[in-house]
Amino acid sequence: MSLAWISLLTLFLVIVLSCTKRVHPGVLALAVIVAGHLVDSSPLSTIGALCVASAGPSEDRHKLFMTTLFWGLAMAGVGALWCLVLYGWMW
Repeated sequence: MSLAWISLLTLFLVIVLSCTKRVHPGVLALAVIVAGHLVDSSPLSTIGALCVASAGPSEDRHKLFMTTLFWGLAMAGVGALWCLVLYGWMW
C-alpha cells in the first residue's frame, strides 16, 4: 500500500469520526449505502461502463453516456436528501 493511500485512509477516518459526533452512525452508514447504489449506474462505474459499452449499433453512445452521467451526478444529491428525509429521525 502506498503512502498516498495511507494518508487518504487516515483522513477518511478523521472525517468519519467528526461526522459521527453530529450524525448518528446508522444514518451515515445508510447514506453511504444508498448513495453507492444510486450512483452505480453512472458510466464512471463498472456497471454503467458495461451498459455504455454494450449499447447496440443503433444507439447513440454519446447521448447514453451523458444521460447516465447526469443520472449518477443527480442521484448523489437526491440520495443524500432522500436519506435525510427518511432517516433524519435517527439524529
